[in-house]
Amino acid sequence: MLYQLAVYALVGGPVAGARSAILYPTTSPGAEEAEIEVRDPVGGGGRGRVVLRPVDLYKLNDLIPDGGGGRERGAYARRLAFGDRGGEIRVPSSVRVS
Repeated sequence: MLYQLAVYALVGGPVAGARSAILYPTTSPGAEEAEIEVRDPVGGGGRGRVVLRPVDLYKLNDLIPDGGGGRERGAYARRLAFGDRGGEIRVPSSVRVS
């Protein structure tokens, strides 16, 4: 899985921020993101990053059965999907969004 995500990060290039993410379950509320840098074996420069992002199962359990709080669930889902970058999505100019 790590190899596949490294390829995703490299293929995305500057448009996607050269990043991909692995979500993993945890019961530790203090778990934090970690990053693995994918480097060019010849030049040594960074080419992309794979982010390891924890999913707090206790928090998820609290958010799911709640009938209200859709905003909080959405914010948590956005943070899991995009990290702390505020859900910013970059679309290449060659792609039409309608």
